[in-house]
Amino acid sequence: MARRKQAKRGLDTVYLPVQNTVTYSQGEVACIDTTENGTVRPMAAANANLIAIGYFIRGGETGAASTGDGTTPVGVQLFEGRMFHWMDNAAGGDAVTSDDIGSVVYANGPSEVTITSTGRSAVGRAMAVDSTKGVLVAFSAV
Repeated sequence: MARRKQAKRGLDTVYLPVQNTVTYSQGEVACIDTTENGTVRPMAAANANLIAIGYFIRGGETGAASTGDGTTPVGVQLFEGRMFHWMDNAAGGDAVTSDDIGSVVYANGPSEVTITSTGRSAVGRAMAVDSTKGVLVAFSAV
């Protein structure tokens, strides 16, 4: 079997869009919302779809909270620096898309991941998707 070059990246800050019309401020806990197409929002009660990942590093500088627009990336300082790995993306309907950021991804071969869970093992969470590099996976975040 051919050896695959391990493409990994150490990150301590990620840039993700804040949900449209949601307010946030610097220092608040930032969470990926798994039902809102890879966006982040502040930690909230009564929401079982949030994964806390770090703190907003900007927002509310004028004294009033900032408001997300659903598209503009905002910096989030991760709770701790982590290693992420670029994996090949599955093809067609099994491919991981930008809407799947924050979602669990599944093994689809020795170096490929998919969003399709049927008959597959969970391997991590999608943190980014790139048409050339593939899917950036946080393996310990399942």
